[in-house]
Amino acid sequence: MPLSQDDPRNVNDFYKIYFQRLPDVHLTSMNIEHDYQNYRKFNGSYLNVFALVGIFILLIASVNFMNLITARASHRWKEVGVKKAVGVSKSQLFTQFAFESVLLGVFAFAVAIIINLIFTPFLNELIGRQLSMFYFLEHPGLLLGAFGLTVLLGFLAGVYPSFYLASYDAIKVLKGGDVKARNPYLVVRWWYYNLGWQLQ
Repeated sequence: MPLSQDDPRNVNDFYKIYFQRLPDVHLTSMNIEHDYQNYRKFNGSYLNVFALVGIFILLIASVNFMNLITARASHRWKEVGVKKAVGVSKSQLFTQFAFESVLLGVFAFAVAIIINLIFTPFLNELIGRQLSMFYFLEHPGLLLGAFGLTVLLGFLAGVYPSFYLASYDAIKVLKGGDVKARNPYLVVRWWYYNLGWQLQ
């Protein structure tokens, strides 16, 4: 490695030998020079950035979904009034609207998988990678985890709209007056007392 026999430098001045964990070879080898055998190595720190971006997108989508459902509640006040008039309880109304929210989330999950399967080949051509959803589909644990997260997000995003819709005053609805939902905090207190809990 020295340029000449009189050069005092040796191989350790050019290369450093060290151990690297096998799972880290592909994602943490960007600072290794002459790593010719590591096919298309990738900077693993970008994965953390992409994960954070994905979480923020999920949060924004959940808030937008909650706002849209609450805004559309003005078109369903007659339905709520009639159901309350025939004896439907608030818990049943809450269950219905929460189930609708979860159902929309599951439908969006299915549509997202279909869109991903269709457009991933075009994305691979654009970025020069070999991304695939089949790995995700071939591992039931990952698929069930994503499905469970979808159900949880759908439920959490639909909790407030469900409280809001279930708290309509049936008398005002049927009289055709100014329809306003009760204070959400009072509705939550009512639910806690129905479940046998005491708020401090």
